Amino acid sequence: MLVWWVAFACTPSDDGPRRVDVAAFCEKEPLAGVCGGVGVPGLAVGSDRQGEHIVAHSRATLVEKRRVYEERVAAWGGLERAPDLVEDPTPDGLADTEGTLSLHTCGDPPADTVPDGLGGCKMVFGTDSRRIVDKDQTYPNNKFVTFTMGFGPGDDAPLNVCSGTFIDSDHVLTAAHCTYDTRDDTWQWASRGDINPGDVRTTLGVDEGMGYVCRAGWIDDAATFQDRCEFVDVRWVPDEYIAASDDRTLRAVKQDYAILRVRRDHHPRGLGAGAWMAISAIRAGNRYQKREAVVHAYPGVHPPGRSWNWDARSFTNQGEMWEVWGARQYRATGPIARATTRNVLRSKYDCSAGMSGAAVFYYINDATEYAGQAHYILGVHAADEVDNDGSTGDDHCVGPTARQFRDWAIGILP
Repeated sequence: MLVWWVAFACTPSDDGPRRVDVAAFCEKEPLAGVCGGVGVPGLAVGSDRQGEHIVAHSRATLVEKRRVYEERVAAWGGLERAPDLVEDPTPDGLADTEGTLSLHTCGDPPADTVPDGLGGCKMVFGTDSRRIVDKDQTYPNNKFVTFTMGFGPGDDAPLNVCSGTFIDSDHVLTAAHCTYDTRDDTWQWASRGDINPGDVRTTLGVDEGMGYVCRAGWIDDAATFQDRCEFVDVRWVPDEYIAASDDRTLRAVKQDYAILRVRRDHHPRGLGAGAWMAISAIRAGNRYQKREAVVHAYPGVHPPGRSWNWDARSFTNQGEMWEVWGARQYRATGPIARATTRNVLRSKYDCSAGMSGAAVFYYINDATEYAGQAHYILGVHAADEVDNDGSTGDDHCVGPTARQFRDWAIGILP
């Protein structure tokens, strides 16, 4: 097998990436997760139809890429306020306590009528702030997307829908577990069987693909699909996530982020053009804790007080109304409990099935509604964490902080 090893230098070569035999690469970097090692910090492993590739960069080049990125952010929506970016004199976050908390793996609960492959669970921590976003095609709501993949071949494969956020015109930030399965140490590939029978997307080339991104919820006609969706052609995850294998500890959670690059088949300027969000440059953990978390995503649990009677997209689960994953966009808010020394963000909001990959962000005025103000990504939703003693006080939605993945992402973006 071959890999691409992209080594950025101070003066990038015009020859582009050079192919390197994976055995040769692993001789130089035997600790890389892709080589079966413990993982190399900052290394990105990508996958496309030509195989796997590696993205590495020098410190000097990363400094230059940061400068270019910040110029782009300044031109787009403005940079964050300087006081929030400086190191706070108080302790930086809190240490994690092993053994007290564990990641919750959500199995399929008993259900009255659940379509095949759509089992999940409801996890709403803190105040139930869920609200349906009615104008998902207007800014800023049109930067939040669904990412559809499958977790197995054949007609019985479960449909997997995650959430994501555009971080430039062509790249989407999401969770690594949405595209790489550490249980089998393999990338996920979509096939026709991963799409609901009769779904129009079955006829649009979803064969052995890397999934597709939609700037909307449920799509049921070809014209709307072409207007709001694009297929993925490259995806990247951290090398350390691959090394984590089937690790369900905080070590894996802080590496659970990924970037997808989408094609431009129907959007010459990019599906995310004019609708993307910058990654926060906040580094001090206690600066995170002063923020109110906001999440826009596509979960499956129906919020209270709103009825929806489209039989093809809803079902009853344990007496509650649920929806087919990715049907509609929801907004949830909640306090950030803490950002730990291990770069894990803990918040209280909706952690239900379908939330994976959603950006956790904040408005610069700490509001929870958009009114023209700038907003920045603070983290990625990756899992829910429940207290082993059965209480709910320490139950949180968890995921990596922006401090963990900002440089990694900047190294991938053009």
